[in-house]
Amino acid sequence: MVAEATKRMGSIRDSVARLITDLGDDDTGIKLRACWALTQIGKVALDAVPALLRALSDEHPTVRESAATALGKIRANPQQCVSALTEMLKDKDWRVRSRAAKVLGEWGSVAGVAVPALKAAAGDSDPSVREAIAGTLRRLNGHSQ
Repeated sequence: MVAEATKRMGSIRDSVARLITDLGDDDTGIKLRACWALTQIGKVALDAVPALLRALSDEHPTVRESAATALGKIRANPQQCVSALTEMLKDKDWRVRSRAAKVLGEWGSVAGVAVPALKAAAGDSDPSVREAIAGTLRRLNGHSQ
């Protein structure tokens, strides 16, 4: 039983390594599939965090949005991730801003440091972003520093 579990962990690590490589591909579809797979893997994919943080700067908003979602499921390197997600509240694409706000809410008390930025962004021009920010602020209520 232990040997089988160890074999599976090795297989997951190999998959994560391949997905990290895929995040650097030129093909947007490949990057999106890598983000989706890393989201499904979750916390075990913590080696992918640096590549996902780089993907937050991708030229395609769907990749940035998907990378944020994956970071929310993996939940590693909280200071670095919360800081990067907070910066995403300024993204030019409303879907990315909305996703960043939602993911910050999933981080819980660790994201309390983002409350000032969330409050500053609460007047966003897009109603979906405003709604996401309001929901996150409710979730983080009492966690601001």
